[in-house]
Amino acid sequence: MFKEHPEILQTILERIGVRLPSIYENNTGSLFKYLVLISFEKMIEFSDPEHLRKTLNLQQIANFISKLTTYNDIMVISVTLIITELLITKIPEAYVILTREGVIDYI
Repeated sequence: MFKEHPEILQTILERIGVRLPSIYENNTGSLFKYLVLISFEKMIEFSDPEHLRKTLNLQQIANFISKLTTYNDIMVISVTLIITELLITKIPEAYVILTREGVIDYI
């Protein structure tokens, strides 16, 4: 659906996607946190790299990912690694920011 109608995903990313890190941090339920992380990963996966550049604040996302690497939950770590790979693949300049936040050292 998102490949056929990328404008829908762009709207969702603009309205909800940029808020997902704060939604994740403000909730305590494990299942809800997993759903937020997986939703964020899917938004990044299907979004156009140019739109990601315009919409996401890479510094805030790198800081969020850095916090996620401190969890001992394998589900959180695995989705975090996927998000990191997608960001580096789609936005090569994210590598420098992720390195600065210690994410690359963690990996």
